[in-house]
Amino acid sequence: MYRLGWLIDPIAKSLVQDYGAHHMVGNTVKWGLWALYWHWQGVILAGWWCMAHEAGHGSLSNYSWFNHLVGYSLHTF
Repeated sequence: MYRLGWLIDPIAKSLVQDYGAHHMVGNTVKWGLWALYWHWQGVILAGWWCMAHEAGHGSLSNYSWFNHLVGYSLHTF
């Protein structure tokens, strides 16, 4: 997912420079792709937070050390 963020601006720039699209089309595509990227980034990070939260309650595993390891690791990221 991280690497896809590096492609957003070059794709939008390529539409304008290589394919002759109007600059407003390039800007609209760029911000639309960024909005889509931020949405899915939020979904993924919310899932990580929920996993760490449940580990903090001890409901992820029967092993306390595993819950602490997962919870601490995900919350410190």
